[in-house]
Amino acid sequence: MENKYRETLSALDLVSIGFEAFNLLVQIKGMYSHLRVGYIYYAALDCLSDWQGNPVVDNFTFIPLMTDAVPIYGGTSYRICSIDINTVHAHLEAFADHTVLFGAMHDPILIKLLDFYAFSQKRLILRRPLKLEGSNAKPYIDKYLRFSKTWDHVTVLDSHKVIRYLNRLDSLLRLPEVGEEIEQLWLKLILEQLDLPVSIDFANPRLPQHSCLFINL
Repeated sequence: MENKYRETLSALDLVSIGFEAFNLLVQIKGMYSHLRVGYIYYAALDCLSDWQGNPVVDNFTFIPLMTDAVPIYGGTSYRICSIDINTVHAHLEAFADHTVLFGAMHDPILIKLLDFYAFSQKRLILRRPLKLEGSNAKPYIDKYLRFSKTWDHVTVLDSHKVIRYLNRLDSLLRLPEVGEEIEQLWLKLILEQLDLPVSIDFANPRLPQHSCLFINL
């Protein structure tokens, strides 16, 4: 790894993992333009634009952690074919202690990262998916969460709790409302982790975020 690239990685404030997290990253960067951000995905997203219409390549650092992948379902999902363990370790070592990484736990790259002890030593904000989102990933997620109670620097937003509490508030709950609430909770958790001011116009969930965290008793 070149020194310049290593310095770029060490300066990042926030790194998204997967496409779902990348969409949140674009929103956060649009509101807090001073943040130094990067994204981990199987391919560069240079063709996309940020909130101001600027090319993503201008303000978002692409991190090619696992690029040996095959797109499936029209490119909306993908499968990781192989990983370079040395590359993964080199990137994880380059991230500074202040860097926050976040992603949905059923993302193929994040599933692979769960096996790395060095990954679990980072400041993480992960989202546990609903059952309908990632049935194939469930064994890997459950294995990881079994040991999460020892990691104070790892925050897991539990989508199961979100839908459970929302159902108590609204018996006619619709799936888009669940998705919106999960996004609002996730945004607020990230902003608080970065010690950023939270605008109610940007992140204003109905539920208290700390009641929706996964807790391994």
